[in-house]
Amino acid sequence: PEELDIGGLKPKRAAIIGGSKVRDKLALLSSLVDRFDTIIIGGKMAFTFLAAENIMIGSTHVEWDMLELAKDLITKAKEKGCNMVLPKD
Repeated sequence: PEELDIGGLKPKRAAIIGGSKVRDKLALLSSLVDRFDTIIIGGKMAFTFLAAENIMIGSTHVEWDMLELAKDLITKAKEKGCNMVLPKD
């Protein structure tokens, strides 16, 4: 996309991603962290990220084998100043 010139300020950009499996979207998520200010994660894959943040929600939809990679992605997002938004309810 073409960047807007708004007096030297960089426009904020957000991405919304969902689905059932983190493993299918890991490379995409890593790329989004580098390019967006906010990533909103929904769907079943959010359960893995919630578990990575030590928010226990049950285990039926958590990809336990992807937990460390989710933690790494959360850490990368924080380091890059990317706000990762997860469901609250």
